Amino acid sequence: MKFLKLFRRELGQEILLWEKEGLLSSESADKILKFENIERSSLQVGTSLLRVIAAFLVGLGVILLLNRNWNDIPEFIRLIGLISVTLYVQYQGIKSKEGNGEYSGSLLTLGAILFGATIFLVGQMYHLGIHFNLGFLLWALGVIPLGYLSNTLFVSIIGAVAALVWMQNQEIAWFYPLLVVPSFVFALKRDSIILFLISSVGAFIFGAQVLDYFDTQTKVAMLLSFGLLPVVLSLGDSFKFSGIGTFLKLWSLRGMLLLLFIFSWVDYWENALKGNVHQYTILYLGLAIFGSLILLLNPSKWAKIISLGSLLFLGVFPFITWEYSILLFILTNLFIVFLSILFMVKGIKGKNSKLVSFGAFYLIALALARFFSVDTDYVVAGVIFVIVGVFFLFFESWLKRRLIA
Repeated sequence: MKFLKLFRRELGQEILLWEKEGLLSSESADKILKFENIERSSLQVGTSLLRVIAAFLVGLGVILLLNRNWNDIPEFIRLIGLISVTLYVQYQGIKSKEGNGEYSGSLLTLGAILFGATIFLVGQMYHLGIHFNLGFLLWALGVIPLGYLSNTLFVSIIGAVAALVWMQNQEIAWFYPLLVVPSFVFALKRDSIILFLISSVGAFIFGAQVLDYFDTQTKVAMLLSFGLLPVVLSLGDSFKFSGIGTFLKLWSLRGMLLLLFIFSWVDYWENALKGNVHQYTILYLGLAIFGSLILLLNPSKWAKIISLGSLLFLGVFPFITWEYSILLFILTNLFIVFLSILFMVKGIKGKNSKLVSFGAFYLIALALARFFSVDTDYVVAGVIFVIVGVFFLFFESWLKRRLIA
């Protein structure tokens, strides 16, 4: 069921199917849908997304038609017409939402698009092209609260995209956190991976802007970027019963394992350890913020150990010189071997064939990486591959019997 939460619509459709087949009463289905924060109206006949797409296309068509004939319309009529149509569509959307209307989401989405069109067309009317980027800020300021208060996901997505466009075209957008925090809150409330990812991209770009503003060294920025992985892991583990939590936990762990595999080559350690980090204040302030977030999120014991341990290593990293790259290379490879065996043991005990297969794959990938990083005779290599292949055939047969038993 946890994995199904990555596909909230499919989960909702399953609940409606159980209700239709008499496995659930209407009251129980409504309670489950409410618990999962899924609106029943968004699941009817499977056409809610099509209605939103229709609203988007209508809004886009209106913008193109207005732009084509814009100069032929008197200025006063343009202004009154834009404002009137936008307010009317928004009013109808809010009214329909209050009555649980079928087209409330479409109307509010269309209203959000028309609001942005009004801003830019009025700006074009009064030749405010120099402040073009400000239009995206005004659009976001008007749409983000509407999406949150009306509980309309697509409106919030439009607002998050508008805020992102405005922010990335600024040298540094100090106001951006006030826009992205509501988007994060609403994404968690609705368990929307799309809105969460858009907000995360914006937060990452904003963080890069802040580091660039303080003329941060590349190595410091790199270490802080690495520090985001354990934060994401803790966030995913803290919300493990949601689609976002499952998604973040899965991909942060994959990211950490991939990063570990990359540093199983000594060359990466040598390049990373060259040069000193002088901006200790920026580095340790960032790591302290990450650590505080992890403690506030309150992940499980193992996630907390992994996350805080990773941040501790990043804090020690600046004091390690490149002469220790060989030692770190050896330790990394040993750690990967340990993790691979741990995955396989956990998989066997839990009768989880996927975990066992991943542990075996991770171990084989490391062995192949080390094998091809040194010069070896092809005959010797062929014999080794045959022996290892035969071993895994017997291992697979033994594992199958163990998992079924």
